[in-house]
Amino acid sequence: QGDWSSDVCSSDLWTFLSFMFTLMGPALLYMISTSLIPSSNPATASWQDYFEEARTWFYALFALYALWGIFITYWMMNTPFFHPYRIVQLLMFIPAVYAIFSRSRKLDGVLAACFLAIFAVSQLVFRIFPGGYSVG
Repeated sequence: QGDWSSDVCSSDLWTFLSFMFTLMGPALLYMISTSLIPSSNPATASWQDYFEEARTWFYALFALYALWGIFITYWMMNTPFFHPYRIVQLLMFIPAVYAIFSRSRKLDGVLAACFLAIFAVSQLVFRIFPGGYSVG
C-alpha cells in the first residue's frame, strides 16, 4: 500500500485534493480498527459473535483501503499501473471482496494469515531488496 508517511509525502506538488486523498489511508485504517474494536462494550455475548456482526464493514473497508493503495501509488508516487506490486495489491483486494459475501469462519482465519504473509513478503521483496521492482 501507499505508505503515506514517507513514500507519498515526498511529493513536490500538494493540492487540497491530494492532501485529502492522502489522509484517506490513515482514516481508513482507523475505521478498520474501530470496526474490530469498538469504543463501547459490544452488546453481543462474545468477540466472535461481534466479528460476525462487523465482518461486512471490516472487509469492505479493507477492500477500499486496498483500492486506495492502488490509486495513491499510481497518482502520487507515479508507480506504473502494471507494476509488479499491483499483484500484491490485488491479492489484498480480491479476497477482501470475496469475504464480504462469504460467511465462513475458516475463511476468516485463512485470510488473516494470508494477509499478514502477503504484506510481510511484499515488504521484503519491494522495500528491502532494491532493483528491478523499485519505482523511480
